[in-house]
Amino acid sequence: MFEFEKKILLTKTEYDYLRSDERFSKRLSLQKNYYYDTEKHELNELGITCRIRERNGKYKATLKAHQPDIENFSIETSGEAENERDLSFFKNMALLFQGELDTYRINYIPQKNIRISLDENIYLSTIDYELEIEYNPKEEKTAARILNDIANDLLTAGIIKNKEEFIKRAENAKSKSERFFEKKYYKKY
Repeated sequence: MFEFEKKILLTKTEYDYLRSDERFSKRLSLQKNYYYDTEKHELNELGITCRIRERNGKYKATLKAHQPDIENFSIETSGEAENERDLSFFKNMALLFQGELDTYRINYIPQKNIRISLDENIYLSTIDYELEIEYNPKEEKTAARILNDIANDLLTAGIIKNKEEFIKRAENAKSKSERFFEKKYYKKY
């Protein structure tokens, strides 16, 4: 599966403002990501994430390859897992459990092939917030327009001072797994 997304790390103030927006459903869901890597974290160094995600009591194992040459693009392969420790999908990869990231998510689906998620992520003594716009590649312009509309809303409300700077943050936002592994391997907490 191919995944295209625009992602922006949010401040708590930006998150709280968007969280109060009526477009987002009030139904909060929890998904747990269990991350795995080799002992020397070689996969993470290559931009490959191995995770098992638990949502609604179901488990899905995913191998995700981030594509650094193509902005906002990754390739995923997935399969079912019995539980958060079932590594059968990742055959012969010598993986070790690295930790867990919990995401409290609110979704808004403005149209077919586009989903906007507002996330609160908790991992390794850290809480961060993000806005994700996932879209079919044919909807790139629509996704950009939605991001622009959200930036306009934040600007009008006085939450941000510069719309262009806010939108530019989408170019540099790291994925959940990148932030998790950066915190785990390179920063003390």
